[in-house]
Amino acid sequence: MKVSVIVPVYNPGQHLRRCLRSLAEQTMNIADYEVILVDDGSTDGSSARLDQAAERHWQFRVIHQANSGWPGQPRNRGLDEARGDYVFFCDHDDWLAPYALAVLHRFAVENGSDIVLGKMAGIGRPVPRVVFKQTRAIATLADTPLMDSLTVHKLFRRQFLRDHDIRFAEGRRRLEDHLFVTQAYLDADVISVYADQVCYFHARWPSNASAQPPHWASYFTNLEEAVGVVERRTEPGPFRDRLLTRWLRVEMVNRLTGDKLLNRRPHDVAALFDAAHRVAAAHFGAGVVARLNPADRPVGRAVVAGALAEVWERAAAIDRWRVEAQILQAGWQESTLQLSGTISLNDRDAPADGDSIARLRMLLPDVDPQTLTDSLIRTTPTLELMNPATGERFTLRAGIHGSGMTRNFTIDIDPPVMTLMPRPSTTRSVIICTVTISRAVSVLAVMSPNPTVENTVTVKYSPSV
Repeated sequence: MKVSVIVPVYNPGQHLRRCLRSLAEQTMNIADYEVILVDDGSTDGSSARLDQAAERHWQFRVIHQANSGWPGQPRNRGLDEARGDYVFFCDHDDWLAPYALAVLHRFAVENGSDIVLGKMAGIGRPVPRVVFKQTRAIATLADTPLMDSLTVHKLFRRQFLRDHDIRFAEGRRRLEDHLFVTQAYLDADVISVYADQVCYFHARWPSNASAQPPHWASYFTNLEEAVGVVERRTEPGPFRDRLLTRWLRVEMVNRLTGDKLLNRRPHDVAALFDAAHRVAAAHFGAGVVARLNPADRPVGRAVVAGALAEVWERAAAIDRWRVEAQILQAGWQESTLQLSGTISLNDRDAPADGDSIARLRMLLPDVDPQTLTDSLIRTTPTLELMNPATGERFTLRAGIHGSGMTRNFTIDIDPPVMTLMPRPSTTRSVIICTVTISRAVSVLAVMSPNPTVENTVTVKYSPSV
Protein backbone atom coordinates (compact mmCIF):
# COMPACT_ATOMS: atom_id res chain seq x y z
CA MET A 1 0.00 0.00 0.00
CA LYS A 2 1.32 3.43 -0.91
CA VAL A 3 -0.26 5.88 1.55
CA SER A 4 -2.12 5.79 4.85
CA VAL A 5 -4.06 8.96 5.71
CA ILE A 6 -4.51 9.39 9.46
CA VAL A 7 -7.38 11.56 10.67
CA PRO A 8 -8.05 12.16 14.39
CA VAL A 9 -11.75 12.96 14.80
CA TYR A 10 -13.44 14.68 17.70
CA ASN A 11 -16.73 16.58 17.33
CA PRO A 12 -16.06 18.24 13.96
CA GLY A 13 -19.76 18.68 13.26
CA GLN A 14 -20.72 19.60 9.70
CA HIS A 15 -17.10 20.15 8.64
CA LEU A 16 -16.41 16.41 8.68
CA ARG A 17 -18.42 15.90 5.51
CA ARG A 18 -16.07 17.86 3.26
CA CYS A 19 -13.01 16.16 4.73
CA LEU A 20 -14.43 12.68 4.11
CA ARG A 21 -15.58 13.56 0.61
CA SER A 22 -12.11 14.81 -0.34
CA LEU A 23 -10.53 11.62 0.97
CA ALA A 24 -13.00 9.40 -0.89
CA GLU A 25 -12.50 11.29 -4.17
CA GLN A 26 -8.72 10.97 -4.43
CA THR A 27 -7.46 10.15 -7.91
CA MET A 28 -5.05 7.58 -6.48
CA ASN A 29 -6.25 4.02 -7.03
CA ILE A 30 -8.31 3.04 -3.98
CA ALA A 31 -6.24 -0.13 -3.63
CA ASP A 32 -3.16 2.06 -3.08
CA TYR A 33 -4.31 4.10 -0.09
CA GLU A 34 -6.24 3.76 3.13
CA VAL A 35 -7.91 6.30 5.42
CA ILE A 36 -7.63 5.60 9.14
CA LEU A 37 -10.27 7.58 11.02
CA VAL A 38 -9.60 7.56 14.76
CA ASP A 39 -12.77 8.61 16.55
CA ASP A 40 -11.57 10.11 19.82
CA GLY A 41 -14.82 9.72 21.73
CA SER A 42 -16.96 12.09 19.64
CA THR A 43 -20.31 13.09 21.15
CA ASP A 44 -21.83 15.03 18.22
CA GLY A 45 -22.94 12.14 16.02
CA SER A 46 -19.64 11.93 14.13
CA SER A 47 -19.09 8.35 15.27
CA ALA A 48 -22.12 7.18 13.32
CA ARG A 49 -21.18 9.27 10.30
CA LEU A 50 -17.73 7.68 10.27
CA ASP A 51 -19.21 4.18 10.36
CA GLN A 52 -21.55 5.08 7.50
CA ALA A 53 -18.64 6.42 5.46
CA ALA A 54 -16.66 3.23 6.08
CA GLU A 55 -19.59 1.18 4.79
CA ARG A 56 -19.57 3.15 1.52
CA HIS A 57 -15.80 3.36 1.03
CA TRP A 58 -13.85 0.21 1.64
CA GLN A 59 -10.54 2.11 1.87
CA PHE A 60 -11.85 3.76 5.08
CA ARG A 61 -11.17 2.19 8.48
CA VAL A 62 -12.71 3.53 11.69
CA ILE A 63 -11.25 3.11 15.16
CA HIS A 64 -13.44 4.14 18.08
CA GLN A 65 -11.83 4.96 21.42
CA ALA A 66 -12.43 6.92 24.62
CA ASN A 67 -11.57 10.59 24.48
CA SER A 68 -7.86 11.23 25.00
CA GLY A 69 -8.03 15.01 25.18
CA TRP A 70 -5.96 16.08 22.16
CA PRO A 71 -4.91 14.82 18.67
CA GLY A 72 -1.53 13.36 19.69
CA GLN A 73 -2.74 10.00 20.99
CA PRO A 74 -5.21 9.37 18.11
CA ARG A 75 -2.45 10.12 15.61
CA ASN A 76 -0.15 7.66 17.34
CA ARG A 77 -2.93 5.08 17.26
CA GLY A 78 -3.27 5.67 13.54
CA LEU A 79 0.49 5.29 13.07
CA ASP A 80 0.36 1.94 14.85
CA GLU A 81 -2.41 0.76 12.52
CA ALA A 82 -0.99 2.21 9.28
CA ARG A 83 0.11 -0.07 6.45
CA GLY A 84 1.17 2.46 3.82
CA ASP A 85 4.75 3.17 2.81
CA TYR A 86 3.93 6.81 3.55
CA VAL A 87 1.56 8.43 6.01
CA PHE A 88 -0.26 11.73 5.64
CA PHE A 89 -1.86 13.52 8.59
CA CYS A 90 -5.13 15.32 7.90
CA ASP A 91 -7.32 17.21 10.37
CA HIS A 92 -11.01 16.36 10.57
CA ASP A 93 -12.17 19.80 9.38
CA ASP A 94 -9.61 20.30 6.59
CA TRP A 95 -9.57 18.71 3.14
CA LEU A 96 -7.24 17.59 0.35
CA ALA A 97 -7.27 18.40 -3.34
CA PRO A 98 -8.37 15.38 -5.40
CA TYR A 99 -4.88 14.83 -6.82
CA ALA A 100 -3.02 15.39 -3.53
CA LEU A 101 -2.10 11.84 -2.54
CA ALA A 102 -1.14 10.80 -6.07
CA VAL A 103 1.15 13.74 -6.79
CA LEU A 104 2.74 13.86 -3.35
CA HIS A 105 3.46 10.12 -3.33
CA ARG A 106 4.91 10.22 -6.84
CA PHE A 107 7.08 13.20 -5.90
CA ALA A 108 8.29 11.43 -2.75
CA VAL A 109 9.23 8.25 -4.62
CA GLU A 110 11.01 10.17 -7.37
CA ASN A 111 13.17 12.00 -4.84
CA GLY A 112 13.57 9.38 -2.11
CA SER A 113 11.95 11.81 0.33
CA ASP A 114 11.50 11.21 4.03
CA ILE A 115 9.16 14.22 4.21
CA VAL A 116 7.18 16.06 1.53
CA LEU A 117 5.59 19.43 2.20
CA GLY A 118 2.60 19.96 -0.10
CA LYS A 119 1.47 23.48 -0.92
CA MET A 120 -1.23 24.74 1.43
CA ALA A 121 -4.06 27.24 1.21
CA GLY A 122 -5.65 28.83 4.26
CA ILE A 123 -9.34 29.40 4.92
CA GLY A 124 -9.81 31.82 7.77
CA ARG A 125 -6.20 31.42 8.82
CA PRO A 126 -2.72 32.19 7.51
CA VAL A 127 -0.56 29.45 6.04
CA PRO A 128 3.15 29.48 5.10
CA ARG A 129 3.75 31.09 1.72
CA VAL A 130 7.47 31.73 1.23
CA VAL A 131 8.37 28.06 1.62
CA PHE A 132 5.95 27.25 -1.22
CA LYS A 133 7.27 29.79 -3.71
CA GLN A 134 8.93 27.03 -5.69
CA THR A 135 9.07 23.26 -5.87
CA ARG A 136 12.25 21.77 -4.44
CA ALA A 137 13.28 18.14 -4.84
CA ILE A 138 15.73 18.61 -1.98
CA ALA A 139 15.21 21.31 0.62
CA THR A 140 17.24 21.80 3.79
CA LEU A 141 16.81 23.74 6.99
CA ALA A 142 19.80 25.82 5.92
CA ASP A 143 18.48 26.95 2.52
CA THR A 144 14.68 26.80 2.78
CA PRO A 145 12.32 28.34 5.39
CA LEU A 146 11.02 24.93 6.42
CA MET A 147 10.53 26.12 9.99
CA ASP A 148 7.70 28.33 8.74
CA SER A 149 5.73 25.10 8.28
CA LEU A 150 5.46 23.25 11.58
CA THR A 151 1.98 21.81 11.27
CA VAL A 152 1.89 18.08 10.69
CA HIS A 153 -0.11 18.13 7.44
CA LYS A 154 2.63 16.53 5.37
CA LEU A 155 3.63 13.25 3.80
CA PHE A 156 6.09 11.22 5.91
CA ARG A 157 7.84 7.97 5.03
CA ARG A 158 6.51 5.59 7.67
CA GLN A 159 9.72 3.57 8.08
CA PHE A 160 11.63 6.81 8.63
CA LEU A 161 9.32 7.70 11.52
CA ARG A 162 9.74 4.21 12.99
CA ASP A 163 13.52 4.19 12.62
CA HIS A 164 13.81 7.45 14.56
CA ASP A 165 10.98 6.71 17.02
CA ILE A 166 9.19 9.92 16.06
CA ARG A 167 5.80 10.00 17.71
CA PHE A 168 3.38 12.58 19.07
CA ALA A 169 3.35 13.82 22.63
CA GLU A 170 0.07 12.69 24.16
CA GLY A 171 -2.42 14.25 26.53
CA ARG A 172 -4.08 17.65 26.59
CA ARG A 173 -1.39 20.02 25.40
CA ARG A 174 -0.54 22.48 22.63
CA LEU A 175 2.04 22.43 19.84
CA GLU A 176 2.51 18.67 19.76
CA ASP A 177 2.92 19.10 16.00
CA HIS A 178 5.85 21.51 16.50
CA LEU A 179 7.63 18.89 18.59
CA PHE A 180 6.94 16.13 16.06
CA VAL A 181 7.87 18.11 12.93
CA THR A 182 10.99 19.71 14.41
CA GLN A 183 12.39 16.31 15.33
CA ALA A 184 11.46 14.96 11.88
CA TYR A 185 13.17 17.84 10.09
CA LEU A 186 16.37 17.32 12.05
CA ASP A 187 16.39 13.55 11.46
CA ALA A 188 15.41 13.51 7.77
CA ASP A 189 17.91 12.78 5.02
CA VAL A 190 15.70 14.16 2.24
CA ILE A 191 13.00 16.81 2.65
CA SER A 192 11.09 17.92 -0.44
CA VAL A 193 8.68 20.77 -1.16
CA TYR A 194 5.91 20.40 -3.75
CA ALA A 195 4.59 23.85 -4.70
CA ASP A 196 3.16 23.34 -8.20
CA GLN A 197 -0.44 22.98 -6.97
CA VAL A 198 -2.33 23.47 -3.72
CA CYS A 199 -2.64 20.07 -2.06
CA TYR A 200 -4.03 20.83 1.39
CA PHE A 201 -6.74 23.25 2.50
CA HIS A 202 -6.21 24.30 6.11
CA ALA A 203 -9.28 25.85 7.72
CA ARG A 204 -10.02 27.62 10.98
CA TRP A 205 -13.57 27.44 12.22
CA PRO A 206 -14.88 28.86 15.52
CA SER A 207 -15.19 25.29 16.76
CA ASN A 208 -11.48 24.50 16.17
CA ALA A 209 -9.65 23.56 19.36
CA SER A 210 -6.72 25.64 18.12
CA ALA A 211 -9.02 28.65 17.72
CA GLN A 212 -9.75 28.74 21.45
CA PRO A 213 -7.64 31.09 23.63
CA PRO A 214 -4.75 29.12 25.10
CA HIS A 215 -3.49 29.09 28.65
CA TRP A 216 -0.33 31.03 27.87
CA ALA A 217 1.92 29.60 30.58
CA SER A 218 1.19 26.05 29.41
CA TYR A 219 1.37 27.05 25.76
CA PHE A 220 4.88 28.42 26.03
CA THR A 221 5.97 25.53 28.23
CA ASN A 222 4.99 23.24 25.36
CA LEU A 223 6.75 25.54 22.89
CA GLU A 224 9.90 25.36 25.01
CA GLU A 225 9.98 21.59 24.50
CA ALA A 226 10.34 22.09 20.74
CA VAL A 227 12.98 24.77 21.31
CA GLY A 228 14.83 22.23 23.45
CA VAL A 229 14.93 19.75 20.55
CA VAL A 230 16.73 22.35 18.41
CA GLU A 231 19.17 23.23 21.18
CA ARG A 232 20.03 19.60 21.86
CA ARG A 233 20.54 18.81 18.18
CA THR A 234 22.47 21.90 17.00
CA GLU A 235 25.51 23.89 18.03
CA PRO A 236 25.24 27.55 19.05
CA GLY A 237 25.60 29.87 16.08
CA PRO A 238 23.86 31.18 12.96
CA PHE A 239 22.18 27.88 11.99
CA ARG A 240 20.59 27.43 15.41
CA ASP A 241 19.57 31.10 15.44
CA ARG A 242 17.90 30.62 12.05
CA LEU A 243 15.74 27.81 13.42
CA LEU A 244 14.85 29.53 16.69
CA THR A 245 13.86 32.81 15.04
CA ARG A 246 10.65 31.26 13.78
CA TRP A 247 9.25 30.91 17.31
CA LEU A 248 10.24 34.41 18.36
CA ARG A 249 8.70 35.90 15.21
CA VAL A 250 5.51 33.86 14.83
CA GLU A 251 4.57 32.86 18.36
CA MET A 252 5.67 36.01 20.18
CA VAL A 253 6.33 39.12 18.09
CA ASN A 254 3.40 38.64 15.72
CA ARG A 255 1.01 38.28 18.65
CA LEU A 256 2.38 41.39 20.34
CA THR A 257 2.34 43.74 17.35
CA GLY A 258 -0.18 46.21 15.96
CA ASP A 259 -3.85 45.21 15.91
CA LYS A 260 -3.12 41.74 17.24
CA LEU A 261 -1.93 43.34 20.46
CA LEU A 262 -4.38 46.25 20.62
CA ASN A 263 -7.37 43.94 20.17
CA ARG A 264 -6.41 41.83 23.18
CA ARG A 265 -7.56 42.51 26.71
CA PRO A 266 -4.81 43.92 28.93
CA HIS A 267 -4.84 40.94 31.31
CA ASP A 268 -4.46 38.56 28.33
CA VAL A 269 -1.56 40.62 27.00
CA ALA A 270 0.14 40.51 30.39
CA ALA A 271 -0.21 36.72 30.64
CA LEU A 272 0.97 36.24 27.04
CA PHE A 273 3.92 38.59 27.46
CA ASP A 274 5.08 37.11 30.77
CA ALA A 275 5.01 33.56 29.39
CA ALA A 276 6.73 34.58 26.15
CA HIS A 277 9.40 36.60 27.99
CA ARG A 278 10.29 33.64 30.21
CA VAL A 279 11.08 31.48 27.17
CA ALA A 280 12.65 34.25 25.09
CA ALA A 281 15.00 35.39 27.84
CA ALA A 282 16.16 31.82 28.41
CA HIS A 283 16.67 30.78 24.78
CA PHE A 284 16.79 33.69 22.31
CA GLY A 285 20.00 35.69 22.18
CA ALA A 286 21.03 38.68 20.10
CA GLY A 287 21.65 36.48 17.04
CA VAL A 288 18.02 35.34 17.05
CA VAL A 289 16.66 38.88 17.39
CA ALA A 290 18.96 40.11 14.61
CA ARG A 291 17.33 37.69 12.16
CA LEU A 292 13.94 39.37 12.57
CA ASN A 293 13.03 41.87 9.91
CA PRO A 294 13.78 45.47 10.97
CA ALA A 295 10.17 46.34 11.74
CA ASP A 296 9.92 43.45 14.21
CA ARG A 297 13.24 43.83 16.01
CA PRO A 298 12.11 46.46 18.55
CA VAL A 299 9.34 44.15 19.75
CA GLY A 300 11.67 41.14 19.71
CA ARG A 301 14.20 42.97 21.88
CA ALA A 302 11.42 44.07 24.24
CA VAL A 303 10.12 40.51 24.63
CA VAL A 304 13.60 39.22 25.48
CA ALA A 305 14.21 42.12 27.88
CA GLY A 306 10.79 41.94 29.54
CA ALA A 307 9.87 45.51 28.57
CA LEU A 308 6.08 45.32 28.12
CA ALA A 309 5.67 49.12 28.08
CA GLU A 310 7.85 49.30 24.95
CA VAL A 311 5.64 46.72 23.25
CA TRP A 312 2.52 48.83 23.91
CA GLU A 313 4.26 51.97 22.61
CA ARG A 314 5.36 50.15 19.47
CA ALA A 315 1.85 48.83 18.81
CA ALA A 316 0.39 52.33 19.07
CA ALA A 317 3.01 53.70 16.65
CA ILE A 318 2.32 50.97 14.09
CA ASP A 319 -1.44 51.36 14.44
CA ARG A 320 -1.24 54.89 13.04
CA TRP A 321 -0.17 53.56 9.64
CA ARG A 322 -2.79 52.44 7.19
CA VAL A 323 -3.00 51.31 3.60
CA GLU A 324 -5.53 53.20 1.55
CA ALA A 325 -6.44 51.25 -1.57
CA GLN A 326 -9.08 52.07 -4.12
CA ILE A 327 -10.30 50.45 -7.29
CA LEU A 328 -11.14 53.49 -9.40
CA GLN A 329 -12.25 51.76 -12.57
CA ALA A 330 -13.44 48.23 -13.27
CA GLY A 331 -14.97 46.68 -16.33
CA TRP A 332 -14.86 43.95 -18.93
CA GLN A 333 -12.91 44.16 -22.19
CA GLU A 334 -14.28 41.15 -24.05
CA SER A 335 -13.36 38.25 -21.74
CA THR A 336 -10.75 40.14 -19.69
CA LEU A 337 -11.56 41.90 -16.42
CA GLN A 338 -9.68 45.21 -16.29
CA LEU A 339 -9.07 47.08 -13.05
CA SER A 340 -7.20 50.26 -12.17
CA GLY A 341 -6.66 52.04 -8.89
CA THR A 342 -4.27 53.43 -6.35
CA ILE A 343 -2.47 52.15 -3.26
CA SER A 344 -0.92 54.46 -0.68
CA LEU A 345 0.74 54.01 2.69
CA ASN A 346 -0.24 56.80 5.09
CA ASP A 347 0.27 57.92 8.67
CA ARG A 348 -3.22 58.92 9.74
CA ASP A 349 -1.89 61.26 12.44
CA ALA A 350 0.51 63.12 10.16
CA PRO A 351 -0.25 66.81 9.43
CA ALA A 352 -1.33 67.57 5.88
CA ASP A 353 2.03 69.12 5.09
CA GLY A 354 4.02 66.59 7.10
CA ASP A 355 6.91 64.50 5.83
CA SER A 356 5.49 60.95 5.77
CA ILE A 357 8.81 59.39 4.82
CA ALA A 358 10.49 61.04 7.82
CA ARG A 359 7.76 59.64 10.08
CA LEU A 360 8.22 56.20 8.53
CA ARG A 361 11.93 56.38 9.34
CA MET A 362 10.99 56.91 13.00
CA LEU A 363 9.01 53.67 12.84
CA LEU A 364 12.04 51.79 11.48
CA PRO A 365 15.02 52.74 13.63
CA ASP A 366 17.01 49.68 12.47
CA VAL A 367 16.86 50.71 8.80
CA ASP A 368 19.41 53.13 7.39
CA PRO A 369 17.53 56.28 6.20
CA GLN A 370 19.06 56.17 2.73
CA THR A 371 18.27 52.48 2.39
CA LEU A 372 14.66 53.18 3.27
CA THR A 373 14.44 56.05 0.76
CA ASP A 374 15.98 53.91 -1.99
CA SER A 375 13.65 51.03 -1.18
CA LEU A 376 10.58 53.24 -1.42
CA ILE A 377 11.66 54.14 -4.93
CA ARG A 378 12.31 50.56 -6.01
CA THR A 379 9.56 48.63 -4.21
CA THR A 380 6.79 47.13 -6.33
CA PRO A 381 3.44 45.90 -5.03
CA THR A 382 2.50 42.28 -5.56
CA LEU A 383 -1.09 41.73 -6.63
CA GLU A 384 -2.87 38.39 -6.46
CA LEU A 385 -6.37 37.07 -6.92
CA MET A 386 -7.61 35.09 -3.93
CA ASN A 387 -10.57 32.74 -3.84
CA PRO A 388 -11.98 33.28 -0.33
CA ALA A 389 -13.73 29.91 -0.41
CA THR A 390 -10.48 27.95 -0.75
CA GLY A 391 -7.70 30.39 0.14
CA GLU A 392 -6.01 29.76 -3.23
CA ARG A 393 -4.08 32.70 -4.66
CA PHE A 394 -3.07 33.45 -8.23
CA THR A 395 -0.50 36.08 -9.20
CA LEU A 396 -1.87 38.79 -11.45
CA ARG A 397 -0.15 40.59 -14.28
CA ALA A 398 -0.15 44.23 -13.21
CA GLY A 399 1.25 47.50 -14.42
CA ILE A 400 2.62 49.60 -11.55
CA HIS A 401 3.31 53.30 -11.82
CA GLY A 402 4.63 55.95 -9.44
CA SER A 403 7.08 55.86 -6.54
CA GLY A 404 7.38 56.74 -2.86
CA MET A 405 4.31 56.22 -0.67
CA THR A 406 1.76 55.98 -3.50
CA ARG A 407 1.37 53.61 -6.45
CA ASN A 408 -1.07 53.47 -9.32
CA PHE A 409 -1.89 50.07 -10.77
CA THR A 410 -3.67 48.51 -13.72
CA ILE A 411 -4.61 44.84 -13.82
CA ASP A 412 -5.83 42.54 -16.57
CA ILE A 413 -7.38 39.33 -15.27
CA ASP A 414 -7.29 36.97 -18.23
CA PRO A 415 -9.56 34.01 -19.02
CA PRO A 416 -6.92 31.40 -17.99
CA VAL A 417 -6.92 32.88 -14.48
CA MET A 418 -10.69 33.11 -14.46
CA THR A 419 -10.99 29.40 -15.20
CA LEU A 420 -9.04 28.69 -12.01
CA MET A 421 -11.68 30.48 -9.96
CA PRO A 422 -14.90 28.45 -9.64
CA ARG A 423 -17.89 30.45 -10.78
CA PRO A 424 -19.82 32.27 -9.52
CA SER A 425 -17.22 32.94 -6.84
CA THR A 426 -14.95 34.71 -9.35
CA THR A 427 -16.83 37.96 -9.00
CA ARG A 428 -16.81 37.59 -5.22
CA SER A 429 -13.08 37.03 -5.05
CA VAL A 430 -10.69 39.60 -3.66
CA ILE A 431 -7.52 41.24 -4.84
CA ILE A 432 -4.63 40.89 -2.43
CA CYS A 433 -2.00 43.62 -2.70
CA THR A 434 1.20 43.33 -0.68
CA VAL A 435 3.84 46.06 -0.59
CA THR A 436 7.16 45.18 1.03
CA ILE A 437 9.57 47.99 1.86
CA SER A 438 13.20 47.02 2.43
CA ARG A 439 12.08 43.76 4.08
CA ALA A 440 10.97 46.05 6.87
CA VAL A 441 7.32 46.86 6.38
CA SER A 442 4.74 44.84 4.52
CA VAL A 443 1.32 46.34 3.94
CA LEU A 444 -1.69 44.39 2.81
CA ALA A 445 -4.72 45.75 1.00
CA VAL A 446 -7.76 43.62 0.25
CA MET A 447 -9.99 44.89 -2.54
CA SER A 448 -13.03 43.64 -4.41
CA PRO A 449 -12.66 43.21 -8.18
CA ASN A 450 -16.43 43.07 -8.70
CA PRO A 451 -17.08 45.70 -11.39
CA THR A 452 -20.08 46.94 -9.41
CA VAL A 453 -17.85 47.83 -6.46
CA GLU A 454 -15.72 50.91 -6.96
CA ASN A 455 -13.91 51.27 -3.66
CA THR A 456 -12.04 49.22 -1.12
CA VAL A 457 -14.16 46.84 0.93
CA THR A 458 -11.48 45.89 3.44
CA VAL A 459 -8.10 47.33 4.33
CA LYS A 460 -5.59 45.52 6.54
CA TYR A 461 -2.11 46.23 7.83
CA SER A 462 0.57 43.67 8.58
CA PRO A 463 4.00 44.54 10.02
CA SER A 464 5.62 41.29 8.96
CA VAL A 465 7.29 40.43 5.64
